[in-house]
Amino acid sequence: MYLQPEDLERGARGEHIAVVTRNIDNVRQAIAEAQAEVESYLTARYDIRAEFAQSGDSRLPMVVKLVRDIALYNCFNI
Repeated sequence: MYLQPEDLERGARGEHIAVVTRNIDNVRQAIAEAQAEVESYLTARYDIRAEFAQSGDSRLPMVVKLVRDIALYNCFNI
């Protein structure tokens, strides 16, 4: 998985995420859906699968931000 649940805490408080998602499976689902959405938009122009194979500090900050923001949106819409 490109993002880890802990990565979401850079965009929202962990307590808030825990309350609105209720369990870690919902968080992982929100991240997976966000990653799929970003991939669908960027795959035609960029080698986004290579980016999604990265982890830690080797990830591009802007892509991390996009996936994180969409994942947070998904979490708050559960």
